[in-house]
Amino acid sequence: MTGWRIDFDEALWVPVPFEFPDGPDATVEQWAEHRAAERRARGWGETAQSGPLEHLFLNLAAVAERQAAKGNLYVLLPDDAPAVLLVLVNIAPTGDRGELAEQLGAGDPAGYDRPQVTPLETPALGEGLRVLRYDTDGAGALTGTLAYGFRAEGADILVWTQADDPAALQLAVPFLDRFVQGIHPVAA
Repeated sequence: MTGWRIDFDEALWVPVPFEFPDGPDATVEQWAEHRAAERRARGWGETAQSGPLEHLFLNLAAVAERQAAKGNLYVLLPDDAPAVLLVLVNIAPTGDRGELAEQLGAGDPAGYDRPQVTPLETPALGEGLRVLRYDTDGAGALTGTLAYGFRAEGADILVWTQADDPAALQLAVPFLDRFVQGIHPVAA
């Protein structure tokens, strides 16, 4: 059986757990306090609009708990971030999940524009796809999805994020390209 490890730059990414085992982060509140203290030590400030950093991390943990069935949540939080992006990672047996391009919405004719499909390769995962596509929501506002897919070791590795700001997705491409390079199979 194969397990998975994600090596990532801790200055850029925060993994958001949906369970809190015993230890220094045994509760969601302790986890939020520790993540807020780490960011404050790096010079992050708080404003009346942003509120306490603990609230940001508590909200992220609530999202992770709701998304637990879909995968693990990571947050792109570089110091100079134009936007906070929530990134979902789902690694599951290939089974009958269909083609990667289909899972990533690469052929979606209902989108705002034709999806941008780019072949991508990592040493650990082999060949995969990056799909950047734009849609409009019910009110006509432009939204975007940036998704990655690989098939390796009998599993589909899917990574995706969505944003209301298409420019934020464009800026996130190099960050996510490096992130998926850090996904590795390990002996379980």
